[in-house]
Amino acid sequence: MSLPLQDQIVLFGDSITQASHRISSSFSFDPASNGWGAALAHEYQRKLDVVNRGYSGYNTDWALPLLASILPLSGQVQASIALFCIFFGANDAALECSVQHVPVDRYMANIKKMMDTILDAASPRYSATSKVLLFTPPPLDDEGWSKKCKEDGIPVNRRNSVTATYADAIRQVQHPRVVIVDVWTEFMTRAGLLNGVVPAGQDKNPLASMEQCPADAPALGDFFVDGLHFSPLGCQATELIMRTISQHIPELSPENIQENVPSWRDVAQSK
Repeated sequence: MSLPLQDQIVLFGDSITQASHRISSSFSFDPASNGWGAALAHEYQRKLDVVNRGYSGYNTDWALPLLASILPLSGQVQASIALFCIFFGANDAALECSVQHVPVDRYMANIKKMMDTILDAASPRYSATSKVLLFTPPPLDDEGWSKKCKEDGIPVNRRNSVTATYADAIRQVQHPRVVIVDVWTEFMTRAGLLNGVVPAGQDKNPLASMEQCPADAPALGDFFVDGLHFSPLGCQATELIMRTISQHIPELSPENIQENVPSWRDVAQSK
């Protein structure tokens, strides 16, 4: 039985993406027990291949040149990219004292170049059918990250107030084939920390104050292992991703994509 190559979801990002395919040590069909990329692969099994192109420590300056080895030239006989996910900013938003720092204006210029590589018809790697999921950087848990920096014997090199400006810049992007995945607002909202401030581009703040926050709401630090990298709770960002796809790109929701091969039961009955 000859089958066409299975289309792909490509995850392009930093360490938060690189680590997203970690899996639990025991066999499980439960996506909640794994990293967010692995959970995404679980949702799309036998429908779309989820390809991890995460590069620990990278900012957008360093990642941009890698696109030539990630995205195929137009017309090449390869699997099509149904969804291209861009998830940078956690390193770009490092303070100016860090070699990872990229000013927000240049960060956004890099993000635009990444999007244009696949969305601009003049690009040699243009894809007429691909959609882009553009992620805001997640918030930083200042307390957890300060503790990590102290343990490592280095100065504190990140602040959530700075990361917030990078997340806000991502929210301003408008393109008919680009959908924003607002991880920053999702985590801050679930932790009850927005305090009535409605981020740009948001219709309303569902948790306007700490008083409205459920008693069992997680602390911001619960989403991370060190203030920056996702814990199992943070990896539940998969739920946000799936919700965003369902609302804005329903044709790419798993329930709307046919499996690429028949069930084994159908195969057995046909013999």
